[in-house]
Amino acid sequence: MAFVGGQPVVDRLLKAYGFSTQRELVEKIGVGHGTVSTWIRREYFPGEAVVQCALDTGVSLAWLATGSGEPVQDRILNTQIGEDDLIEMPCKDLDNGRLTVKGNIFIAKALMPVPISKPELINSQSHKRKFVVEKMFQTSTDGDWLIEKAGVISVESIKRIPGDNWRIETVDWPAKEVQLLGKVICIITSKV
Repeated sequence: MAFVGGQPVVDRLLKAYGFSTQRELVEKIGVGHGTVSTWIRREYFPGEAVVQCALDTGVSLAWLATGSGEPVQDRILNTQIGEDDLIEMPCKDLDNGRLTVKGNIFIAKALMPVPISKPELINSQSHKRKFVVEKMFQTSTDGDWLIEKAGVISVESIKRIPGDNWRIETVDWPAKEVQLLGKVICIITSKV
């Protein structure tokens, strides 16, 4: 097994963290700005950074170190998932205050923190996260919501305040000017 340093290992570190620039990598691993460039120029193998990246991201250590194999190791489920164990939900992109339909996805019911009737997956470009929202809700409560205000759709943390208003960030909005589109029940983040 050959541990080749330089540009190939830096490229794998960037890919594992999901970074597009060396600057992002430098900030994440806490080295000097010229360090990564030196690794590339001298074909240095940064063992400590490789191990830390594997721990941070769950990416295969063998792949990070050598480039062989797959970045994410296959995981075998101990149980079989049947059709009744899956939830089909629409998937939409939220970008610049607008929703765009992308299709449907299936997700295991067991992954949902609560039972869900009418789910939707919202991929938010600005939050760099995905939100599972419940479109069928009985009451409006404080929390994270998919909302529309002033013609713009967003995911916001809202709080009911006296005077029939919602506090969104530091602004108080009349409740009649805020349309609740779905209650956020789950936030999906990615380490890779």
